[in-house]
Amino acid sequence: MISFAVEIGGDVPATLCDMFAEIGSLCVARQRWADVIASMGVEVLPYLQQTIPGIDAAASALVTEAVPEEGHPHPQRAEYWFLGGDSPHFTTPGGVEVHLSPIGRDDHISVEVDFNRDSHYLAVQVLAGLCRREFKQAIGLLALVAIEASEAGA
Repeated sequence: MISFAVEIGGDVPATLCDMFAEIGSLCVARQRWADVIASMGVEVLPYLQQTIPGIDAAASALVTEAVPEEGHPHPQRAEYWFLGGDSPHFTTPGGVEVHLSPIGRDDHISVEVDFNRDSHYLAVQVLAGLCRREFKQAIGLLALVAIEASEAGA
């Protein structure tokens, strides 16, 4: 099973948009990610001021506005809960788990992604999104997924 953890900073909402653009139930506008991040107590860029106060309301808006995934009953949406206060944990209908947590630096968070299966294609899509803004971290992870995929014959 594929999983990874990264630390991201700078324009965190934009990085999360890029990372999860291929996962429908987490594919939302940058502002929704900004609301979640700001509610966690992490600084966002000045022009992305929080529009939905409170972590629960921000996480709810994120999963409600995201693109629903196919399934029965339709629509299938991500679910969320909190681990340790203001650290949201999202689970997609396909079983991908994403955990966000502040790491003590003003504008940085830790992102843990567990695909709960050997989904090399989806892992590469998420890491390619990360690569757009956090190249140094993503390139090493992309190489590991590529090696694993080749060994698995994928």
